[in-house]
Amino acid sequence: MGTNIGGVVDKRIGMLAIRDAETKELSGIVVFCTAHPNVLKGDSDVLSADYPGMTREILEKTVNCPVMIVQGAAGNVNAKYRGSRKALKQMAHILSGHILTMLPTVIYSPIVNVRTVSSTMQMKLKDIPEIDEIRSMAQLAEEQWGVNTDEWLTIVLEKYKQGIRQLSINLEVQLFQVNDGMFSGVPMEPFSETALEVKENLQNELAFFGGYTNGYIGYLPTKEEFSYGGYEVELNPVVYGPVTNLLMPSEENTAELVVKRVMELYTA
Repeated sequence: MGTNIGGVVDKRIGMLAIRDAETKELSGIVVFCTAHPNVLKGDSDVLSADYPGMTREILEKTVNCPVMIVQGAAGNVNAKYRGSRKALKQMAHILSGHILTMLPTVIYSPIVNVRTVSSTMQMKLKDIPEIDEIRSMAQLAEEQWGVNTDEWLTIVLEKYKQGIRQLSINLEVQLFQVNDGMFSGVPMEPFSETALEVKENLQNELAFFGGYTNGYIGYLPTKEEFSYGGYEVELNPVVYGPVTNLLMPSEENTAELVVKRVMELYTA
């Protein structure tokens, strides 16, 4: 697996700056960006919050207010620089530099619309396959990721023996809106194409969609990605399923249904 330099990326950096109406002093900043926080790899012995943590430290020291970094639809987007502490500093300095450049251009306005919405939808998973394919999935995950899949195998085989083929789990979809801007998300790792679809459907450059929202279940690939297979599409449930309860991949149209739910929440 390599890097697709022509791949789809949500290149927007979203920023919500809040200041005191009287003193004009900043009260806080929310930054929305899209890239896996995995600059430091598995061979690192550093306890780190990766580039979001370093970016936050730089910004808080500079602007003297709390800063929150919110992750976008980074399921298929790695950090541009990776593998060293130097790369970590590069990512943090680039992101914080963009924010500090944007900050003087911010036009502040009174809050006339603020709301948070949470909605739960039933997320259908792919049917449990035949026993041979179940065992093949477990074996492939062990070979490629070096994990013990005994627990997943036991759970899925037991459901198969009970005649259970169709699975579904609850998925929370959340939305936070301030005036014309919106942050929405799910507790998964959506792909960038989904975030861009939300933006385009709503015709709003300030409509952001991301992942890791109130937890983590697994990946949310686009329908087109399922034909390629791989970890995000097939093996992640085998690796993390016993913990997240996502025992099988989601159905191929799930990302489309999530976009539809976000639009419903936005216009409600």
